[in-house]
Amino acid sequence: MKALFFVIVFFVLLSSLIWSSACLPPSEKLQGVTPGVISVSLPTVDPVCGVELDALGARAAGLTSEWKANPYYFCSRDCKEKFDRAPMMYHAKCPVCNATVQKTAALAGDHGGRAYFFDAPEHRAAFLKEPANYLGGLVIDVVCGMEVVRAKAEESGLTVEHSGQTFYFCGPGCKDKFLKDPAQFTGEQAAVCPVCGMGVVKNDARAGGLTSVYQANSYYFCCTACQQYFDRNPEKYLR
Repeated sequence: MKALFFVIVFFVLLSSLIWSSACLPPSEKLQGVTPGVISVSLPTVDPVCGVELDALGARAAGLTSEWKANPYYFCSRDCKEKFDRAPMMYHAKCPVCNATVQKTAALAGDHGGRAYFFDAPEHRAAFLKEPANYLGGLVIDVVCGMEVVRAKAEESGLTVEHSGQTFYFCGPGCKDKFLKDPAQFTGEQAAVCPVCGMGVVKNDARAGGLTSVYQANSYYFCCTACQQYFDRNPEKYLR
């Protein structure tokens, strides 16, 4: 009987504790913390320069941005401003599943003198084993440099005929930007990042310090991460 009495008392006290916690006003609850889980500051990666940093520290300093409902954290105001101007430049499409991935935090793999970025180790392994299975239907959006599935762009009306060539786009925004000034993306001002294949506007690359000279030739990059890859081993991307 005593054992049963203590069991009953235990469950009564537990129920009372749960009920009182649930009735706390919002100001007295720990916001964003799951009960029973210790909140810790996890490291994250600056999408622009690739520096590992503390997310809570970046948030406290106001060095955060949001893009497509995802939070991003930065080491400096300069990196944040670069990201805010063109967030797509710091992302790529996984050629296996078409997921959007952050370049500085993604798994990378090389094929044909070009870097590809993946959302999972198994996708990277599958691509490197049989790259031809995943590259046939991909084309480049010349505005943002995103790889686009040709058939999907055609189905969605995200194509433009210009100077006898068909251009494909990831979305209406890139298509509209191209139509306003096609020469910016097809003429002398256009370049291709030698590392990831993304389209680059030369003036934008110069303004951001995203240029390198190798054997008397100038190269333009979409982001700091690609420039660093190239500078470490230029020959790898010029084959």
